[in-house]
Amino acid sequence: MPIKQISLQLIRVETICAVSEGTCKEASEVQSIMIAQGNVMPDVEIPIHVVLPRLFSAPSINWPGFQLDFEANIVVEFENGFTPVENIPLKIYR
Repeated sequence: MPIKQISLQLIRVETICAVSEGTCKEASEVQSIMIAQGNVMPDVEIPIHVVLPRLFSAPSINWPGFQLDFEANIVVEFENGFTPVENIPLKIYR
């Protein structure tokens, strides 16, 4: 199947753990970068260098009642509309 495009997304995930209401998880896209467009040749390495946006990223936090995490999604969109997503959890340190 020919590839239409490959994208990299930075996702910010906030989790609030309230004892009586359960867990509330909110994910928002911080940044999306198109890595490749068009059909990519098989077995070709694509170098990826990303600078995280300073105003929208912070160190990962894990406190009682609140958690802040980041994820990277690699999205491959095929020309027939099929779009698999690979989710990679990130730990950001300051």
